[in-house]
Amino acid sequence: MSEDSPVRQTSCDCNTTWNDLSNISTICENFDIQEAHPNERAFFFFGNSVNRHYAFALANALKNLPDELHSRGKEIGQCPKDSIKGCTLGNIKFLWKTWPLVPRNEAKWKLPPEHLLDGCEKFGSDIEKCFSEFLGSPTKKDVLIVGSNFAFTSIGEFSGNDYELIDAAKVDIPIYVTLLEKLFPGIIIFHTLCPLRNEDDKQRWAIQLNEITRKAIEGTRIYLVDTFGYLFNKTHLYNDHIHHPGILSEQIVRILMSIVKCSD
Repeated sequence: MSEDSPVRQTSCDCNTTWNDLSNISTICENFDIQEAHPNERAFFFFGNSVNRHYAFALANALKNLPDELHSRGKEIGQCPKDSIKGCTLGNIKFLWKTWPLVPRNEAKWKLPPEHLLDGCEKFGSDIEKCFSEFLGSPTKKDVLIVGSNFAFTSIGEFSGNDYELIDAAKVDIPIYVTLLEKLFPGIIIFHTLCPLRNEDDKQRWAIQLNEITRKAIEGTRIYLVDTFGYLFNKTHLYNDHIHHPGILSEQIVRILMSIVKCSD
């Protein structure tokens, strides 16, 4: 094996550097998620459609079922974007949360309405109340999996201004991280934005946002999972420009559950 070849890691090692998976070709492929005692925990997912699919993939895994390759229609129907209720899958709850804090003003950012939808919208500026209502009374055994806040890329896309995108993220993401630590006593895992297929113009936004998130999480008790690095050379397995149901989502669920096991 040459020095440039990716490491082949098939077992889940608690010494794995989860925040840099760019040189790992396979990981946790034989990990049994029951080792994380998932049925004894509540799982909460905050994020976009990629994060939502991880919630559905976990729900299937808990039933010993393979991940569904074509479930987006069902997921969209079950999980409305603009509802605090989100959706519930057994002991798993998902909230559509693509804006870290409150949705941006449409006039300011020139965004179409579909890019402003958010599960906390009706709470206005009281984001803490929104999270508290959705989470209920979580325990230290419970798990919060926070997905990429991809709505930031809409700022860049529709305003045409990278500076607005980065300035908004630099303000919002650290506040978001602090709030999550305050409200959730259990295990918090933040996964990065995943790489995009055939959208190089937006890739730079994902890289910059991931770095802002990485810096915001440093020194906290939050785990950061480098899904960008893990998926970077696997985008040919995607269903479209971003979604990756099937084996890739199954692998990421194993990675997430291995962190849960290691955190006990």
